[in-house]
Amino acid sequence: MGARDRRLGIGLLLGVALWLAGWSTAQAQITNYSYTYWNANEPGWGFNVLHQGDLLYGTWYSYADDGKAMFLTVEGAPQTDGSFSGSVYRVAGTPFEQINGMQAFTAATEIGTANMAFDGSGNLTLTYTINGVTQSKQLERFTFDPAAPVCVGTTESRAGASNYSDLWWNDSEAGWGLTISHQGDVIFLLWYTYGEGGRDQWISASTLVRQPDGSFSGALQRPVSGTPLSQIAGPATTFPVPEIGTATLTFSDGENGTFRYVIGGVDQSKAIKRFVVVGADEAKPICMVAGGGGGGTGNPDACFPEQHVVGQTRRVRITSGGASSELEHVVVGSAMFQGQSATLIEIRQPNGDLTRDYRRIENGEEVIVGQELVSGGTVNTTVTYAPLPRTPLAPPLGQQLSQDYVVTTTGAGSVATTEKIKLVRRESVTVPAGTFDNACYLEREIISNAGPVTTVTEQKIWSRADVAEVIRAESVSRINFPGAPPLDESVQELISIGQ
Repeated sequence: MGARDRRLGIGLLLGVALWLAGWSTAQAQITNYSYTYWNANEPGWGFNVLHQGDLLYGTWYSYADDGKAMFLTVEGAPQTDGSFSGSVYRVAGTPFEQINGMQAFTAATEIGTANMAFDGSGNLTLTYTINGVTQSKQLERFTFDPAAPVCVGTTESRAGASNYSDLWWNDSEAGWGLTISHQGDVIFLLWYTYGEGGRDQWISASTLVRQPDGSFSGALQRPVSGTPLSQIAGPATTFPVPEIGTATLTFSDGENGTFRYVIGGVDQSKAIKRFVVVGADEAKPICMVAGGGGGGTGNPDACFPEQHVVGQTRRVRITSGGASSELEHVVVGSAMFQGQSATLIEIRQPNGDLTRDYRRIENGEEVIVGQELVSGGTVNTTVTYAPLPRTPLAPPLGQQLSQDYVVTTTGAGSVATTEKIKLVRRESVTVPAGTFDNACYLEREIISNAGPVTTVTEQKIWSRADVAEVIRAESVSRINFPGAPPLDESVQELISIGQ
């Protein structure tokens, strides 16, 4: 191996070790009230809030004076006291089985007003006057999983989101929609639409469960009757609510999906997407579990592994300049590096040389402690960091994360490094080890300054917490120095995973 190849090899190994770095959020998270709310003493009705920009869009699931299910809508504008107020409408439309690419609602009637006020804990006071009757309800967020998400506002794309809590619709069929509450591996669905004669109705799916292919499936329910809205003072309907069919939700990304339902002899599929009523520069909701993930057992929405499994092996292939080499990553176990505790991961080359990569996981972050390059059984290069790079295991979607630190390599001196990374979306990726759906796609830029020489490396990275830190990575570097030769593009691919 020539000197240039050795430099490239070391660079690739260090790139693998460094790609989990620490980041600070460049965009502040914005308070967002999007959620489904209820009164636990009055099960059987609910109120969903969609918060975009300075607008609150409420969808109300309750019962009319004749006891039949009805839905209402309210668009709340901000008030000087911090609450939101607007008119309440009841809508009629085309029966759901007849909706086919055209506007679904046929009439909207204003029937009152409503005010939405939130306290410091996120609880909602809903005060309304409907058909001359004024009432007030104390509501709390409807949670059914210990890892229930929180919602914040973002102006970035939500294509990579893995929590689907939001209001979804088909924009060519305005007038019907789905309010989705996604917690853990379950989706609670409320579907507002129209029944016989165009009368408004709502249908629920209390437990759509995540399937092995990533879709969510379960039964649909529809209440036979309920207590009229103005008379509710306890359970609003009888339980269990009768099942009337089945539903499946499939998401191609965080902004688009398909809703399939089977009710009686009706079997239809509808394209759906997130409902957006504000401009690109105004915040829209994105929901995640505390720490950044979308939800699910063990936070499956994390991009990076949440533990180092001793004995696990991964084989990867690195191709650069027409040549390729296979490396083996082996989780060895607990170790110390310059007085700091870590897990030792060995990155082994075919010729017996290896990199000892020391890292640890703490407080929901991956911490890079240092590396040792071993040749002929002897440590000939040591790499240290100040400060230690850290990254959240579930980086926030669409937010630019950045960190500055100094890399010191024995025999080569210190290099000031700036790294920027963004979780762009989730998508499928295919490598020799297989096809992996819902992988994190990240873009990273590494800028290293050593005296008059600046090296810029741009990377595209695919990862998934339950698979590997790197499923696939594409890297290209350039040296900003007169006469510096171009560097070859490199590709890293996962070949296999073993124990």
